[in-house]
Amino acid sequence: MFNYTKINFLNKYKWIVIVLIFGFGMNISFAQGPIINKNDSTIESRNPEISTKRVDSGKNKPEEKKEPKDWWDKAAVISQFFAGVIIAIVGLRITYVIQRTQIKVAEQNSRAQIQSEELRAKEDRRLSQGQLTGQLVQHLTSESEKVREIAIIALRESVPSAIYESVIQIIAKNDESQTVRETAIKQLGVSGNENTSKTLGEIAFDKTKSISERQIASEAASKIAFHSNIPIGTLVLTSSNTYETTYQLNELKGSPFTYFLIKGLKGAADFDENGIISGNELRDYVFDNSKSYTLENNLPYSQPSYFFDGINQEIPIISKTSPYNEVVGLIIGIDIVNLQNFSLLQYSVSGASELYEVFKNSHKFTNNLKLMANSTRVDILKNLDDIINNASENSLFIFYFSGHSILDQSGELGFMASDSKNKSDYLSVRLINSIIKKSKSKVKALFIDTSYSGIIRGEM
Repeated sequence: MFNYTKINFLNKYKWIVIVLIFGFGMNISFAQGPIINKNDSTIESRNPEISTKRVDSGKNKPEEKKEPKDWWDKAAVISQFFAGVIIAIVGLRITYVIQRTQIKVAEQNSRAQIQSEELRAKEDRRLSQGQLTGQLVQHLTSESEKVREIAIIALRESVPSAIYESVIQIIAKNDESQTVRETAIKQLGVSGNENTSKTLGEIAFDKTKSISERQIASEAASKIAFHSNIPIGTLVLTSSNTYETTYQLNELKGSPFTYFLIKGLKGAADFDENGIISGNELRDYVFDNSKSYTLENNLPYSQPSYFFDGINQEIPIISKTSPYNEVVGLIIGIDIVNLQNFSLLQYSVSGASELYEVFKNSHKFTNNLKLMANSTRVDILKNLDDIINNASENSLFIFYFSGHSILDQSGELGFMASDSKNKSDYLSVRLINSIIKKSKSKVKALFIDTSYSGIIRGEM
């Protein structure tokens, strides 16, 4: 069999071999001199070394003539010089190629050694993490609360995040120790994904949990939502159910719904006293107090209703450290309606004004929050559209309406504006909702104080 490696080598460096052979051949040829023809009468002139010396018959010795060197003599010297140069160049080239080959081989060996060391180190880390994980999992079932807390924190660095979060969610909900549960809840707050946010929302809404657990879970869920692309949702609180009417009371200077809504936002709904009034806290406060007030005073009771479209039911409506860039929206109060069978309302505008002041005083940036009193349909829709189009993503959108409403034959709810001239001349709730849904705001809070307002749940 042929040695193809040698053939490839000769093929690669064939020009070097050719130059060496050529240079060696020229050196030998010129060193020997010209080929002598015995019959050539001019040989003496061509080679002075073999020529005879001529002597005169006289006493004086004749001078020896030095013939000039012909091109063969010069070529011999030149060929020796160039042969040496070529051999030197070829030698340098061969040396360079050999050195480059040795360097490449050394680099390949070095890379292979590094990769081998990295694989060995990775395997060692994996084995070490496996052993550590086994120990930490055992510590999670330890009788010592402190050991379990440490294991919860340390386990995050030794197992994949998906496995860690699944384990910690179970502990956050079910561990027998409140302290351990709180530690687990805090660790879930670091994760920042939809699954952990849902779990945190469930804990925040679970009244069997302690106030501190619910508070930690609420704050963590809000933080995750505001620093991610997770939509937080829309909160709707209404003063009545679908076919119930709403009324205003002189002693409250408004409806029970708006009265307790404003009181709750001013701080009464902050059950855990953490400076944050969440959607759940506000809903519970308005529902419970509206019901208690009407029953204690033997008044007809309108059941407030709510709707929440989102994953985090602990959205902050009022917060001492607001997570929102701005608060935007419309707060509308309509007392005057130019229609028969619709009484003049006394407290819709005043209630809207008071609510507007609550939000103005609770948030720094409210330039795009507008109060509209006894406004027309065109003005309301124009202002609503402008605010929606300019709202930033990290904003709180507020919509409040207090006034008369109508339920038409098709079952559509409409708000009566100051310029409504007949029962079909109303602000369509469907139209309003379609505009609001275009808002970029992550959080939308709708408070509707009017008859039949519970039907809005079906319009969202």
